[in-house]
Amino acid sequence: MSNQEATRASLAAVLEESAAAGDLARAQELIAAGALLTPTALCLAIAAGANEVVMVLFESGANPNAPDGRGVAPIFFAAAAGHPARLRIAEAAFAFGAEVAMTS
Repeated sequence: MSNQEATRASLAAVLEESAAAGDLARAQELIAAGALLTPTALCLAIAAGANEVVMVLFESGANPNAPDGRGVAPIFFAAAAGHPARLRIAEAAFAFGAEVAMTS
């Protein structure tokens, strides 16, 4: 791993903490500094009901279909999060390309 990749990964860990805390200003700073946009950061922001952070992550290129470390895609996390804003989050995820595949 190069120094730049290591730095981006370190920033991603702090971004995940900021997302969980709903800290929009810090999340924006970290994204501007080149933090990796991880599915975990997106799921943590959804769980926190941090709509503004969720939107910044989507607008910055976070993938609404990429599963987190537990294999859960953000759109499913939004549906199960239990936060009153989950419908708006789910709508935003679909607007940014979330897909739901049904299997039997």
